Amino acid sequence: MLLQKCIESIYEKTNSIDYEILVVDNSSSDDSVKMISTLFPTVKIIASPENIGFGKANNLGAAQAMGELLFFLNSDTELINDAVRILSDFYLATPECGIAGGNLYNTDLSPQHSYAMKLPSAWTELARFIPRLTEIFEGPNAWFNRTEEPREVGYITGADLMISRKLFLESGGFDSDFFMYYEETELTHRIINAGYKVFSVPQAKILHLKGASLEKIEGVKRIVYESKYLYLRKTFGNLECVKAHFIFSYYCLFKSYLHTLFRNRTIADKYKSMRIIDSEVFKDRKEIDIYGA
Repeated sequence: MLLQKCIESIYEKTNSIDYEILVVDNSSSDDSVKMISTLFPTVKIIASPENIGFGKANNLGAAQAMGELLFFLNSDTELINDAVRILSDFYLATPECGIAGGNLYNTDLSPQHSYAMKLPSAWTELARFIPRLTEIFEGPNAWFNRTEEPREVGYITGADLMISRKLFLESGGFDSDFFMYYEETELTHRIINAGYKVFSVPQAKILHLKGASLEKIEGVKRIVYESKYLYLRKTFGNLECVKAHFIFSYYCLFKSYLHTLFRNRTIADKYKSMRIIDSEVFKDRKEIDIYGA
């Protein structure tokens, strides 16, 4: 079980720091609660009667947390080293730090997307057209910190996000309008606007089985696109939503034609499907959020 391995890695790797582990059970249908109660009796379980999504669930945990710092850690992660202490030491020694996170790795220990130098926008949609465009403009450390030094970045992925409890609660926590995806970038936007910085701390290393906890969720792409437009409207305004939609739509159209030309029908159909879903979501958001009264 992913959650069991995650908790075991925390106990195994975290040293020389006081901490508590809180697990928010989002109305799971497996034996997660029983497993935690049996194997980890000191872990505090916060049970939600229904699946309220990523952000709201973490808000429940934060409301009952006692520590000075909060560390939001996905259940499909495992600590490779003493990442909690490393991030905590850096955070407490860096007054301007609002959010910090470590380097994420795939199961073969290859680098995984751990952050971005810019918050999502129409520009990041445009970057899809040119492979490795972000590396061209931002260098080899555009999404993974290969240096030995912490560096300021645009946002940290939500798989491993550290923030002070006081700052998190004062900022309002994760926006409850988001069910899943983009809640961490929306929060980051508010934290940066409050005058704080976001840092990647490469010494903290974490294994992430990306997407493993979402295997049984239907309509994930639709949720992603819904959250994207909600995020863009809240942070950059209506025009950014329109620009992002048209850029992404033409990107999918281009990729679909390209793969049709090379007889890659399966991939071509995938991009057609992505374009259809994005257009449907944009239309809904246009009526509800973007241009609605």
